[in-house]
Amino acid sequence: MQIKGLRALAQRLPFLHRPGPWPLFDWCSEQMTQTHGMTPPASASEMSGLPCYVRVTGTLEQRFVAFEFAIGDPELAVELVLLFDQFHAFCAQHQAIHLDAEEGARLDYERLKWRFGAPGIDH
Repeated sequence: MQIKGLRALAQRLPFLHRPGPWPLFDWCSEQMTQTHGMTPPASASEMSGLPCYVRVTGTLEQRFVAFEFAIGDPELAVELVLLFDQFHAFCAQHQAIHLDAEEGARLDYERLKWRFGAPGIDH
């Protein structure tokens, strides 16, 4: 696709021109409210009724935060990367509980047992 075609496509997608860290999410939320009269849940913990957990695993280029996000069980998490401001907004929105270093070490140990040994058995 030519650059000219990409510009024309970008002009037709209204969420690309919105300010804020989550323009697509904000636009979709507005469409749900206008079209279906539905209000999206404010947070994952509100939607699921379970606590949300965040474990910071590092930073990238002094601009990004690498972290794990889990709903209900910290052992089952997805890895995400966001800008610092977006990370703080994300944690506030989802009412995330930050895991400390001790809890992170316990999670790492449990994962190592699953990967290289017998899960649930201490050596």
